[in-house]
Amino acid sequence: MPLTERQKEIVEAAGQLDDHEFTAEDRPKVDALNEWLEFHDREPTTAAERDETWDAVLLIAAEQGAAEALADMAEVDEAPSEWKDIVVTESGSDPVPLYVHGLGRWSLRVNGDPQSLPPEALSALDDANIKYKEVEV
Repeated sequence: MPLTERQKEIVEAAGQLDDHEFTAEDRPKVDALNEWLEFHDREPTTAAERDETWDAVLLIAAEQGAAEALADMAEVDEAPSEWKDIVVTESGSDPVPLYVHGLGRWSLRVNGDPQSLPPEALSALDDANIKYKEVEV
């Protein structure tokens, strides 16, 4: 089921938040969402609405895969062609949390399932000396 216009507003707000503005369960904090929403003259949200929206986002991601879900949320026909399918091969932590402002957040497992990532995410992995390899999916 596609996201409603209101859910898209909440996802847009969440995409502008920093890592510390998410809960331990990886959901955007309501106060942080509301600060962004109110600054942009939009109605504030509640924890229940945030949870309903985040559950919908997670369901879409589970059904379609992360790259397709991000593309659907951005209302484009397909993920950008410059995205690469990779597998993390070496890291100081497992899973590897990855956040790219305005693009998304990922939790990458060492030698886990392939993930489609944008160039900005690959740069962040390179900057953090996290080793990965491109794979064919």
